[in-house]
Amino acid sequence: MVAVVGATAFAFLRLPSQAGGLPEVRLGVDKCAYCGMIIVDVRFAALYYDGRRWEKFDDVLCLLDFLRAVDKLGDFGNAYVHDYVSGAVVKASDAYYIINKQIPTPMGSGILAFADRNTASKYGKVLTATELINKYQQERV
Repeated sequence: MVAVVGATAFAFLRLPSQAGGLPEVRLGVDKCAYCGMIIVDVRFAALYYDGRRWEKFDDVLCLLDFLRAVDKLGDFGNAYVHDYVSGAVVKASDAYYIINKQIPTPMGSGILAFADRNTASKYGKVLTATELINKYQQERV
């Protein structure tokens, strides 16, 4: 019992928080921290916590471009994405991704995030977070 309580307390302290949890993406209000566009579709939105404050993005590509610009691509574990189907928030490093240029995304990246590998596979070739970052680095040299 003590171990469970201790582990729960430790996990709570490690979760970046703003008013007790992840910030909500306010559609039509919040701007992308990278490109400045207003975020209008939560399915493509992402969040990143830099240890001090939350940044919000309209597309996973903007998140990747931002992390590259501040030399923090290895910090993808502090980012969160939204499941394309449900809109649920998923830790970016735990999500599965597909790139499908036939599906319009805010920046035209075609990057969709999913909580579940099987669901992702219905939309295209599945990439893990590591595979997505590697592909991004190869193509955005």
